[in-house]
Amino acid sequence: MAGPRGTAKLSSFETIEMDLLALGISLIVGGLAFLVSGLLFLLPAKRKILDANESFEESQARIEYYLQQMRESRGER
Repeated sequence: MAGPRGTAKLSSFETIEMDLLALGISLIVGGLAFLVSGLLFLLPAKRKILDANESFEESQARIEYYLQQMRESRGER
């Protein structure tokens, strides 16, 4: 069956098939984008956990050092 200007007319089954193909491709692309964004979100959190390898005493000493520096810069003590 020929449509206008001699082009073949698609059956209703072929248009449904094309719609399902477009839906499938969009679901795959959307899922991959969601997966990549989730992985990117986890990267900085993993780095922060790995950086926290100092002991409690070392952390206290570092904090005390910075507090002392701040006190000296303000003229206290």
